[in-house]
Amino acid sequence: MKHLNTYSYLFRFASLLCLLLIRQGVYAQPDRFSFTPTNASGLVYGQVEFNGIAATDNDWIAAFDASHNCAGAAQLILNGGIAYINLPVYGDDPTTEGIDEGMNGGEAFYLQLYVAALDKYVNFRQADTLSWFTDWANTNGTPIPAYNDINTIYSFFTATFAPMDPVCVNSVGIPLSGGLPAGGTYSGPGVENNLIFNPALAGIGTHQLAYTITAPDGTRDTATSSILVRALPQVSLAAFPSLCVNEAALALEGGTPAGGSYSGPGVEDNVFDPGQAGIGIHQITYAYTDTNGCRNTATASLEVLDRPSVAFSFETTDSSVVFSSTATGASSFRWLFGDGNESTQPNPEHVYTASGTNLVSLIASNACGSDTATSEVPFIVSSRKQRPGSPRIRIFPNPNKGSFQLSASGLLPGELQLRITNLLGKEVYRSSLNTGHQLQQAIRLPDVANGIYMLHLQQGKLHTVKKFSVLR
Repeated sequence: MKHLNTYSYLFRFASLLCLLLIRQGVYAQPDRFSFTPTNASGLVYGQVEFNGIAATDNDWIAAFDASHNCAGAAQLILNGGIAYINLPVYGDDPTTEGIDEGMNGGEAFYLQLYVAALDKYVNFRQADTLSWFTDWANTNGTPIPAYNDINTIYSFFTATFAPMDPVCVNSVGIPLSGGLPAGGTYSGPGVENNLIFNPALAGIGTHQLAYTITAPDGTRDTATSSILVRALPQVSLAAFPSLCVNEAALALEGGTPAGGSYSGPGVEDNVFDPGQAGIGIHQITYAYTDTNGCRNTATASLEVLDRPSVAFSFETTDSSVVFSSTATGASSFRWLFGDGNESTQPNPEHVYTASGTNLVSLIASNACGSDTATSEVPFIVSSRKQRPGSPRIRIFPNPNKGSFQLSASGLLPGELQLRITNLLGKEVYRSSLNTGHQLQQAIRLPDVANGIYMLHLQQGKLHTVKKFSVLR
């Protein structure tokens, strides 16, 4: 209670009585504030503040005795922005044995405020303890001397926490508000740093949050409010078939539940344009928002294919030709070896039974089309068989453009004669080398013409021949 300057008692009493008579009966009396008037009573004067501001004339105040019987109640009188008290507190009627109408001599009472805007009853407390008033007296309806100052302020205090709207479990941290008076702290499941509610941390379901405030005199009060955290809708997206880059735009489908939207590279108005997206694998997202406003997504890959691009190389051995595809984007292969034989292997090896130059073609295909590469492949059927213990020779690449890597193993340590001749026996290259059991040698033939050549390795009486082709 705060005591201010006091004016003339009679003037104050007359003013309050007039206001009371003018305003009485406008607002309904709370059920809890029912009381029985008796011939013994005294008035309590003063002012009411609720949470630091003036109460309203919608609000009521009542006195309760030690047995918690209502001993009197009155509607607050609002004048000049101040809520005044003109509260009659009745005494017990000694003629009604067994009925407690109110105060007895020496009995204390406490005050309770009904806040109409909150539909809430609040006791008058100080330092977090219920305040008892011990100076009631029967003054025959005039102000009680201990409580006759209309400038005495009775500050009622309570925490309030406004209802909270439901949220989705994937909502970003929500700043907490709605607790009054300001300056309190929030607590409960999912509350971080007393200020933020994290729905994902709290989890799906209904949670009770608390708002606690402490008044300057140490009085504490806590209000609670529930918040519903809603689950996300179950969203899925079916796999997409591959598309060719030159295909027409495709209306996207396969997302459930129906009614969502698609996004991603090449997507506009739920339509996918492979040409705009480009060749490659793209992530398409389907987003759906349910009737509660909760949004979830699902993703699926969509591959855009190009026609295959094909090329190949080959290497000739003494008995066969090994082919290697360098095609990109191909899902199937067809080799035409030029001698009436075919293969569907990506990298086949083919044995020619007759010497000559064959026109070899590789046809590589996928769902978007095919591409063909063609090359002439010379081959000589060798009548010479490699003797046991003779060197093993490899020329790579073969055919080549006049530059290649020679690898040989199984050699005799010492001097080695290396010669290269054409099919007419004309020598186009000669070199003498000192070697061990193995040889690695880069060979360059910048001036020779396209054709088939023979590489000769000779060590004493040991003579080994390897053929290769030059195609520039």
